[in-house]
Amino acid sequence: EEKKKIPALTEFGGNLADPDWWTKVLWPVLARHRISWVLGWRNAGSKPGGGVEFYVPYRGQTSAADFVKFYSERRTLFQQEIGEEKIYQ
Repeated sequence: EEKKKIPALTEFGGNLADPDWWTKVLWPVLARHRISWVLGWRNAGSKPGGGVEFYVPYRGQTSAADFVKFYSERRTLFQQEIGEEKIYQ
């Protein structure tokens, strides 16, 4: 408030082994605070030496079904919905 900036979670994520991470870990934190913008970063794909790095789920990933629940939360807005609201005009 003092600096007239919106609160944002500018980078978060991990390999998301917890199947309920979106609704049981991330959402309770977001719901308690006035976070205006959140970015799950980054889908880097394969890492040198093997393995995969990702910060949001892909279809079939352990937390994918929970992400759909998070997405469906009435208090979240994703890029497509923001575009429909025309908030940038």
